[in-house]
Amino acid sequence: MTLKSDQHAVDYAMKHQIVHTLQKYLLNPPIKLALALSLPLPGYALLETRGRKTGKPRRTPVGDGHIGNEFWLVAEHGMKAGYVRNIEQANRTKNV
Repeated sequence: MTLKSDQHAVDYAMKHQIVHTLQKYLLNPPIKLALALSLPLPGYALLETRGRKTGKPRRTPVGDGHIGNEFWLVAEHGMKAGYVRNIEQANRTKNV
């Protein structure tokens, strides 16, 4: 690796950590609450998966990807997203 690619990796890891922390503690809680109370939030859906380690239900706000009979997900953090790893493990989800 070169110095430039090392710096890119550090920058990416830092961005991921900052965005993850903001979403987990600042942005997602009020969105989750609003969706749980059935308040309409255009563009959002609540996805329920089973925790891959605990087996407990986990609810995550995601972009509303309903297109016909399909539901599309675009994960900002790809396979690093917890809900993506839960889906991969359990192979089942529920749109709440």
